[in-house]
Amino acid sequence: MKSVRVKICGVTRAEDIEAVDAAGGHAVGLNFVPASARFIESIQRAGELRERSKVSDRLLWAGVFVNASHEAVLDAVRAARLNIVQLHGDESPEYLITLRALLNPNVGIWKAFRVSEKADLECVGDFACDAVLVDAKCAAARGGSGTSFDWGILSGLKRTRPFVLAGGLTPSNVLAAIGQVEPDWVDTASGVESAPGVKQAGLIQDFMRAARCI
Repeated sequence: MKSVRVKICGVTRAEDIEAVDAAGGHAVGLNFVPASARFIESIQRAGELRERSKVSDRLLWAGVFVNASHEAVLDAVRAARLNIVQLHGDESPEYLITLRALLNPNVGIWKAFRVSEKADLECVGDFACDAVLVDAKCAAARGGSGTSFDWGILSGLKRTRPFVLAGGLTPSNVLAAIGQVEPDWVDTASGVESAPGVKQAGLIQDFMRAARCI
């Protein structure tokens, strides 16, 4: 089975970020979406959290955005020194082209696609992103809903970029997901929480072990 990398999304506390790093996690996600229960509150707080967290340089920092202006994304990237911009909205291919031109080349762009059927993946090739993230389609949220989907939908999908699997992943199902989908990354938020934005170190370790990362 191929090795995968793990991203823990929706972090809001320095101690949780440090727990991800200590467990061997590869990336954390800060949520810049005001409607989200895991909203980081402000760009300033995101920057403070980045400065306050005592973690290794290998840990990557992602910012989650939904239909944000290019200026808002750039401000967040600068304040929190983001390595990844993760787009979960209705951003167009043209939006990504413009954003790519504005960003430092070292900052990756991940485009999220919410799926409930194969037709939801037909537009993937239109987007010039550095990684494709697939999440469950849920009317109540753009992501972090804790809802899974039929992984069989992904069979036959042509992969030309790193592939990130999200959507209801937990310590109890992530190994099965990796075995069936063979993603490059797995991404979870609610699967390692006691409440939105409040991670549990033990669950993070369980998730890493289940993903065979430790």
